[in-house]
Amino acid sequence: MESNEQTGQKKSARLRRQTAIAKILDDLDPTGRRKRNWGVEAACLDESPDTFYVDGSSGKDEKLQKAKDICRTCPVAKICLAFAFENDTHDYYVMGGMIGSERKAMLGRYIAGFDETVAAPPAEAEIIQTDSDQAVA
Repeated sequence: MESNEQTGQKKSARLRRQTAIAKILDDLDPTGRRKRNWGVEAACLDESPDTFYVDGSSGKDEKLQKAKDICRTCPVAKICLAFAFENDTHDYYVMGGMIGSERKAMLGRYIAGFDETVAAPPAEAEIIQTDSDQAVA
């Protein structure tokens, strides 16, 4: 049976995760655009979904690079990444220029940022920069 302390720790961990995801969503998509039909603007609209599914099969590195290259040209990459966080997208899908392990690492850095003994959450510069972002900057 779980002790009150263990239950409290689990609740605290869940709350920290939820808070970190809320912060990520706010950083990536402060206007809440992901709630609207943003997908029609996506660079991957005419690509096969298989292009973005990168598992342990042969050719993984090339496939991952191709998917990330497409994301780099996408005007809605940050919104796509926010969508991936909000919907806990499958680990093997590249969304917003990140695969599941990269999204988990980013989430971990945000969670760690809530602890004053650890560095703050990643800066905007760490989040994928698309060609359209660079053109505006």
